[in-house]
Amino acid sequence: MCVGAIDTEAKAYLSDPGRFADIFNFWLYKGREVIQPDNLEEMDTTAIALPYGAEAQEPIQKFRDVLKLYAAMKDERIVYLVLGLEEQTRTHYAMPVRCALYDAMNYAKQVSAAAAAHRKGKDKMPEDEFLSGFSRDDRLMPVITLTISLSPDAWDGPTSLHEMLAIEDRSLLDFIPDYKLNLLIPKQIAEGDFGKFRSEVSVLMQCIKHRYDKGMGWMEENERFESVSRSTASINYFK
Repeated sequence: MCVGAIDTEAKAYLSDPGRFADIFNFWLYKGREVIQPDNLEEMDTTAIALPYGAEAQEPIQKFRDVLKLYAAMKDERIVYLVLGLEEQTRTHYAMPVRCALYDAMNYAKQVSAAAAAHRKGKDKMPEDEFLSGFSRDDRLMPVITLTISLSPDAWDGPTSLHEMLAIEDRSLLDFIPDYKLNLLIPKQIAEGDFGKFRSEVSVLMQCIKHRYDKGMGWMEENERFESVSRSTASINYFK
């Protein structure tokens, strides 16, 4: 199966609300079922991104893999959280820049939306607020992007922006904002932690981790492998 087909299949698989919620509950809450699938809404995955490296010289349209809005009641108010999921079948050596760009563009989009809402409502704003279109009381929804590796190999690329910088004077890093990847790698998941997943994502991730194993002892007497759905079995990463 070609990489493009694999990526398309993976995006469809991971975009399922139940699996999506399960992955973020594992990453953010150590498996506690805090994020509920019914509270997730699909979001537009397109973003206008400035190119970097050897890419084109003009802004281009990028597509995030999966992007959902989480909205839930907490303390008699609605809490919003933007959750983005990026899947990789191999190491992406510019991933910190890519994810930082996606997050920054989402925040910029929220600022633009706030400004548009103020204009539509013909809100009276002080001059300094009017210039940005963003008022002193406006707030942004937090954005969390998680990169999930679907490879049995270790991630040998940078996991933060600081790691990518060519810099001699390390003291300057105190003045350069860093961006650290949220990176979920099957190879780094402890055997006892696979049970913290509530969906068959655990089966997929554990199979990926053990793809190169000669024996099947890790699968024996594991109830999660007694009945696996076709959608999970059809993912070809561990075949």
